Amino acid sequence: MDEPTVEEPLLAVRRGGDGEDGAMASTAAEVKRLLRLAGPLMAGFVLRNSVQMVSVMFVGHLGELQLAGSSLAASLANVTGFSFLFGMSSALDTLCGQAYGAGQHRLLGVYAQRAMLVLAAAAVPIALVWASAGEILLLFGQDPAIAAEAGAYARWMIPSLAAYVPLACALRFLQAQGIVVPVMASSGVAAVAHVAVCWALVHKAGMGSKGAALSGAVTYWTNFAVLAFYARLSGACKATWTGFSMDAFRELRRFTELAVPSAMMVCLEWSSFEILVLLSGILPNPQLETAVLSISLSTASLLIMVPRGIGSSLSTRVSNELGGGHPRAARMAARVATAMTVLVCLVLVIAMILLRNVWGYTYSSEEEVVAYIASMLPILAVSFFVDGINGALSGVLTGCGKQKIGAHVNLGAFYLVGIPTAVLLAFVLHLNGEGLWLGIVCGSISYHGKRKGLQFKSSNSMKNSRNVGVVFSNEDVFNVIGAMCAATWKSERRTRQGPTPYAHRGDKSMLKRLIHGFYAAAIVRLPVDEMPALLPAILDSNLYFGPLDPISNIVTNVVSRLPPAANVMASAVAESPCGVLDQLLPLHAHPRGVALPARHRGGSCHRPPHRGRLLHAHIRRRLGHYQDHPPLHYGGPRATPTWTALPWPCLHHCRNSG
Repeated sequence: MDEPTVEEPLLAVRRGGDGEDGAMASTAAEVKRLLRLAGPLMAGFVLRNSVQMVSVMFVGHLGELQLAGSSLAASLANVTGFSFLFGMSSALDTLCGQAYGAGQHRLLGVYAQRAMLVLAAAAVPIALVWASAGEILLLFGQDPAIAAEAGAYARWMIPSLAAYVPLACALRFLQAQGIVVPVMASSGVAAVAHVAVCWALVHKAGMGSKGAALSGAVTYWTNFAVLAFYARLSGACKATWTGFSMDAFRELRRFTELAVPSAMMVCLEWSSFEILVLLSGILPNPQLETAVLSISLSTASLLIMVPRGIGSSLSTRVSNELGGGHPRAARMAARVATAMTVLVCLVLVIAMILLRNVWGYTYSSEEEVVAYIASMLPILAVSFFVDGINGALSGVLTGCGKQKIGAHVNLGAFYLVGIPTAVLLAFVLHLNGEGLWLGIVCGSISYHGKRKGLQFKSSNSMKNSRNVGVVFSNEDVFNVIGAMCAATWKSERRTRQGPTPYAHRGDKSMLKRLIHGFYAAAIVRLPVDEMPALLPAILDSNLYFGPLDPISNIVTNVVSRLPPAANVMASAVAESPCGVLDQLLPLHAHPRGVALPARHRGGSCHRPPHRGRLLHAHIRRRLGHYQDHPPLHYGGPRATPTWTALPWPCLHHCRNSG
């Protein structure tokens, strides 16, 4: 199957068509939806990000060397660990979000388990890097005393990885379902607990900076435990978490192919800021420069969580709407979220400038550090404003599954523009730490221009979204099959003209051709490892053909391609294909089918005069050439037919009741 694009959601839609025939949400309603998601997400982001910030604050009061070492270690941990795992978990925003929008609820639990496996494997080399952090920092020319302090701090942070992996996946899993208030509450409980744990380990136990590093693991496990108990006891995830599944071990490569670009999209941006801290270590007066740049980065990381909360809510909205087949609603969400982000960032920028002279005291009691931070905050405010808008725009790409493009944009903006400009201003023009941050501001502005143009194109592309997916839901099968059947019918009509009913033999021949088209369409669109989705989709479709030979032969061929997990179904079909099909395809009227007028429910089987008026709008658009075709009738000219509504216009099935 081709790589999914903005125009092609990763999952099939639960409702047929492209969703544009439904009423679009008003701007006011969209604002309410985003605020319901963004408010708790903002608070949750801030609370979780405060974990490392609080640890650095505790260490900062132990001394300038400890502050520089812990800040450098935290920066290295963000670059090589937390940002990478956080970025990989953002693949769940796309997969779980679109799965939830498409009604494929069971897949959310499978995706979450799959993400835990992939992230756990990625955490192993990260732990090895942290274990050698001191030596790595020395290779980059860091001060030996600072490198030794940072290396010890990083080694005591390794237990945090084991807790961060399930926590990151659980957060994305719940967010995709719109369960955000419990996420915020659990983050609040963990943040309060972290202050107590950090104080106990740093001062009461006398562990110093090592205790601050270890406290993060305790906090992350606390956060995850609260979420797990909520999901277990509340029943909110009953449909999406059905227990551990062996399906989680399948398609790990496909998940990784989306997770790695997601991680690079985040890491390339985060690491560009962390590189500033590393570069500050080789400036004159490295302890002061490193401490101030680290504090500036911690401040920016804390505040950026507010617009990132809007970006995360936008990602959820876009993925849910695309998965549900509503591209225009996704487009409106993108516009509203961007406007909200601009307003929020303006308020925070004003607050940063007003508090610039006192903010430094929250990190250090030394006047030199406080004064330096006050001079940095206006530059930081400009950077925050641009980065905040960029964070919201990135939600569009994440919701559409276009993280690879976002990674390319980040690479060009920050590493071809931002970092070279920062080096030029800091080391050639001797602007020191202020020059480093000004350089990254230039990269952010370049990033904003590229991302804004891409977001505009993506937004317009979503307007004409096509719904072709990896996993079939019921009505998507109908859309694919309907197109194949319509083509078959159109071909047959070239040799069969006129409004008169078909003869019995001709009708049965036509029906066989349509059945072949039905299953051929499904087989062509499904990869082998997705074949188990075919029969359950037909089972839920309430479609009936009867025990005709073409079905027996084709379904037998289908199940022969199923993986071992479907052997039971394959054996049943092999023994009695028609009997199994009679169970799979019961005769019921489909609720979204096509109903005929009362005068056409019996007696005459001539072409009804309603033409396309009674067909659903989404079927008219996709199969517009097929609006006036006559129904099939294979019961003989004197039979009294019973009409059954079917979910596409090519088969008005008529069953012989006499």
